[in-house]
Amino acid sequence: MAVDIWSGALPGFAGFLLTPVGRTWDAVRLPEQLALDTLNAIAGPAGAVLRSPHSHRMYFLVPPHTTKTWDLPCCTVLSDGDHLALPPADRRRPPGPHWLIPPRLGRVYTPTERLHTAVEAALGIRPGRPAEERPDLTRLSTAQMMGFNCALCDASLTRQRKLGAFCTGTGLLV
Repeated sequence: MAVDIWSGALPGFAGFLLTPVGRTWDAVRLPEQLALDTLNAIAGPAGAVLRSPHSHRMYFLVPPHTTKTWDLPCCTVLSDGDHLALPPADRRRPPGPHWLIPPRLGRVYTPTERLHTAVEAALGIRPGRPAEERPDLTRLSTAQMMGFNCALCDASLTRQRKLGAFCTGTGLLV
């Protein structure tokens, strides 16, 4: 079945169409560098990806109503009630928003779970790791905070290693 990503769209300026989100697709908005890291980490081919160079954001199209439990930092989910201006399918270069990966028949969506796992990998979070296994940042010892001991088990570390990514406002993401 062919997916019409422009369903319900209103005509805009320079060939852009103001398109309602949540009908035939949802979108996940990521900061540009995180999106590029996610593309490198994704298993298999990605679906359509829209790049907005002025805002330094990228949008991944995913199947509709599959982002209800999206819980990752630095990400914004667009679904029912949201709108997004989509360029024509053949717009592949700036100026303005363009398709990094254009929508194609049979490959419009990136599977939501695969995208979620790739974003976790790009953030340095272990995919599928339960929240109860993450370190309690309020209970870390000085040795753990300085990287001398493991943040999870408090074992002494003999050499430095990456523990995760640090995001302002959320702390260490393991």
